[in-house]
Parts: sequence; structure tokens; C-alpha cells
Amino acid sequence: MATSSWIFKTSGKILAQPLIVENTAYFGCDDGSMNAVEIGGGEEKWRFITRGRIVSAPVFDSGTIFFG
Repeated sequence: MATSSWIFKTSGKILAQPLIVENTAYFGCDDGSMNAVEIGGGEEKWRFITRGRIVSAPVFDSGTIFFG
């Protein structure tokens, strides 16, 4: 299996473990964003901006990502 390395730049710190579902890494950032990044090449799939820091790991249930 081939491996790849890449860097995904954020505006803040990632304070919790990312969640991996299929080929996507989901992680919150203390800049108030929840991010979805394709793990094969590091491309951003989407970013959701909140009103506050995200300091906990996201969870997945029935096709939905939850975070606090």
C-alpha cells in the first residue's frame, strides 16, 4: 500500500484527535472551524465555521458528524 504525505494549514491549533471515516479526516480547530480533508492528498472537502473554539474530537453516526 502506497503512503502519501501532505500538510494542511489551519488558522489555529488542533486540540483533539481527528476522526477518520472512509477517505476523509474530520477535525476541529481552536480557530472555530470544523474541517473535512481528503486523506489521500490533503485536499479540503469542506470547512464549517462556528462561533467558538472546537476542543473535542468529532463523532460520526448515521452519516452525520457531531462535535462540540
